[in-house]
Amino acid sequence: MDKCARDIAMIIEDVQGSMSIPDKEVFLRQQTKQLGVLVQTYSAIWSDKEKLVITNRVYRYKVEYLASRVKRSLNIVAKFCRNLIFEIVVDCCKDDGKFTRLLFGLVKAYNDALDLDCNVSSQSTSVNIYSNDCPSMLEPLKKISVTRILQVLAKNKAEENCHELIDCLLMNYQPRNEEEMKSPQSWDVEMSENSSIEIYRALTKHMTPPGDIALPTEKNNPDKIDPVNSENVESIETLVENQSLHVDKLMDAIREIYPQLFGMENIKYDCRGETKVKKSALTRLSDYYQHVVWAAISGILDHVVLWWSPEGLAARHSQGAHHLKDWLRRFIQTNEISSIVRPALLNLCDALGCHVTATCWDELFRLAYIASFECCSKPFSSEGTDTGQMFAELWLDYIYLHRIKFSEFGALQLLTDFAHVSRWVTDCPIISQGVKGHLLKNELLRRCEGVGRLLLRHPGEAIAMQKRRYRRTNDNGSPQSLGLERMPAEMYVPNQQQWLELRASKTYKLYCCTD
Repeated sequence: MDKCARDIAMIIEDVQGSMSIPDKEVFLRQQTKQLGVLVQTYSAIWSDKEKLVITNRVYRYKVEYLASRVKRSLNIVAKFCRNLIFEIVVDCCKDDGKFTRLLFGLVKAYNDALDLDCNVSSQSTSVNIYSNDCPSMLEPLKKISVTRILQVLAKNKAEENCHELIDCLLMNYQPRNEEEMKSPQSWDVEMSENSSIEIYRALTKHMTPPGDIALPTEKNNPDKIDPVNSENVESIETLVENQSLHVDKLMDAIREIYPQLFGMENIKYDCRGETKVKKSALTRLSDYYQHVVWAAISGILDHVVLWWSPEGLAARHSQGAHHLKDWLRRFIQTNEISSIVRPALLNLCDALGCHVTATCWDELFRLAYIASFECCSKPFSSEGTDTGQMFAELWLDYIYLHRIKFSEFGALQLLTDFAHVSRWVTDCPIISQGVKGHLLKNELLRRCEGVGRLLLRHPGEAIAMQKRRYRRTNDNGSPQSLGLERMPAEMYVPNQQQWLELRASKTYKLYCCTD
């Protein structure tokens, strides 16, 4: 038994490496045969012990001690055998059925070993007492059932099924026709939807296309199929059917090798001695596997799309995940998808939405946190400048749009009103000197002054540059150019001829401005 346990442990180590399926078949056949011989030998020894009547206490103690050692060794072999079964059960769907039959032969031998009552309940001779550095050996052994095998198979194939589902979604993506893109209302939707195809194509760089799904042909060409057609979900339905075929292969192998695994109430024998299994039991097992496998897919699908790939969406801009979520939502709403697959896609949409929300929140939080350390002007010197500009522009626009005409005295009054703004800025105590200089040099204030001076000019009068009254020097003592300060205020006014038309003709009325 110790040799058998060592051999199984070596097989488990090789299986975790790169052992091929033919090599696994050879070792599996040997270990199944060896385990069957051990079960028969142990059963014979145990039956002889029950018949033995020992009165001598020393002999009886030795027999019980040897029996406990044998049970301990058989328990170790059974535990290694269970680990081996769970390691290689994923290979059941990769061969023509021969490996599957050998696997269930090993399952039968394992369950037969547990029928020998290798777990002793007596505390003095319990085989489950081991050192604390091996806690897995303290776990009680249980028989392997069909549902347990389906659970392990679904868990081990979850990531592979996720890749196949993503390939199906790529095949279902259909860009709209050119005729549908002519309406301006659909431009934003089309840009969002068609830009997501680049993300989907990037996902396929690290994936192996599933062999059971047909490649695109002329019949399913995206340019010739309406996106709302029911044929869009054909590849997803094919994926579900392929999973059912894998379960059917397992059921055939169990019916041939170990029919008792279905339960005695679900099997019967015909007149020729062939084993028959109730269709209701097979249907329940198939439905059970579908629910388990799609629950496993739903649990890791978002991780596969976002993280578990070199081209994961988490490494890209969050807008890509947002496009993917929107397209999936429209795809679910416009197609009749199986009730088994729909929860997985809805869960992916919710996970992508959470990822986009969290990513945008982090981005905005970082920007807000950094912005608090940046040097910026006080609100009354930045926002206040914009408010003053809008007020002055509205003032000029009102005069220009309503074609208000001014006499000479009205133009003087308007120029005085404009100058009062500069005087108010100069006398304002809450504005610093640097900000005052910036505001007084504002181009819009010069334009307002220029409008008033234009209304005071005579027709054909030339506009001269301001004379240099004093010499200004900089900090180094060198002469400093006045620049735009010498430019007359009238030069800041665009469309001077239109403003000159607002001068009122000479009349004998007493009003200083007329309409």
